[in-house]
Amino acid sequence: MKTFLKILLIALFFLVLLGAILFKLFYSPSQPPQADTGTQFPIVTDTQSKEVNEVQAAFLQQIDNADKINLANAKVVYPYALQNWNDENKGGQALLKFDSGKGWQLVNLGGGAWDVESLVAVGVPEDIAHSLIGS
Repeated sequence: MKTFLKILLIALFFLVLLGAILFKLFYSPSQPPQADTGTQFPIVTDTQSKEVNEVQAAFLQQIDNADKINLANAKVVYPYALQNWNDENKGGQALLKFDSGKGWQLVNLGGGAWDVESLVAVGVPEDIAHSLIGS
């Protein structure tokens, strides 16, 4: 009787194992779910908006010679922003990212205009990069 129970338990174990393997093969997706590329992010470009004013103030606080910097338009696609700036010799688009504990943080001062590939290379999600660039 004990031998029969051992054989029955082993058979039951293998049936459960086989069931788990079949479940994994046939009921689990073969690829991870894809991100929704249709996600809409709030885009703020109004120079009088609170968000743009916060980005501009944070940018000026985090750079040297802020009194010599001219600010042009900024574009905010939360949690990222591009701030256009120039002084008498140079200019560019600064990349900032919002940190819930620290506020807007300068990621890269930029020495020219960004493109989607460059933004993605520094960690900006592709859909947000497209929105920031406007493509």
